[in-house]
Amino acid sequence: MYCSVYVNILLMLILFGAGKDLLWAQCNPLIEKTLVVDTFSACLSLQEGLPCGWYATQKNVHMFSLEEEEGNRFIKVKTAGGNTSLGIHFSFNTDTYRYLSWRWRIHQLPRGAREDKRRFADSAAGVYVIFNGKYKLNRIIKYVWSSTLEPGVVTESPYNRRTKIVVLRSGAASAGQWIEENVDVFGDYQRIFGTSPPPVEAIAIMSDSDNTASVVEADYDDFRISVER
Repeated sequence: MYCSVYVNILLMLILFGAGKDLLWAQCNPLIEKTLVVDTFSACLSLQEGLPCGWYATQKNVHMFSLEEEEGNRFIKVKTAGGNTSLGIHFSFNTDTYRYLSWRWRIHQLPRGAREDKRRFADSAAGVYVIFNGKYKLNRIIKYVWSSTLEPGVVTESPYNRRTKIVVLRSGAASAGQWIEENVDVFGDYQRIFGTSPPPVEAIAIMSDSDNTASVVEADYDDFRISVER
C-alpha cells in the first residue's frame, strides 16, 4: 500500500525538491535494505590482530582486541591513557542508507570526562561518521557514550570545530550490558549542519582516556546501515 502510491508522492516531492531519494530507496526492490559494515566475525588481519579492513590512526594498537563470547565475536577497547582510533573505509549515501546501527557495551568510563572541555575530552565509547570533504576538511558526527554529559546533548569537539558530538548514552547505569543503537545519520546531519549531507566515506570507533589519565573499557559489534529503521 505504501509503495503503491509511490509515483504520485514522487511527483509531489519533485515539485518541492526534497525526499524523493529516500522514498525511492524504500520502495525500490533492487535496493538491499540493509548492508553489513562489519560484525567482526568473518576475518582477522594477521597484522596486529585487527579486523580486516580496519586501520588504526596510531602505531599503538595494543588497546584493541577481538574477543569471543557465547560464539559471538566483537572488538574490545581497553586502555589507560590511550587515544588511538580504529576506522574502516565504507562509502555510502545517506539519502539511500539513512540509518546506522551498532551494539556497544561499556565496562569502565573515563573518570570525570566530558566531551565539551578540552582538558577532559574523553569518551567511554565513540562512533564516528566521517563525511566526504574537500582537501580532507571533513565534517564528522561523533556519537558518544559519555561519562557526564546528558543524552540528547549536541556539542562541538574542542579539538575540531568540524566534528559535532551527539550524546546517546551517559554514565555507568547500564555498564556491562549490550545496548543497541540506531541513529538517523541523514536527519542528524541536516539538524546539526543545516544542509543535506555529502556521502559518508568512513566509520570509526574510539574509547579514549588520554586527557583524564584513567582506565576505559568498551566493546563494539554489529555495524550496519539500512534504508529503514
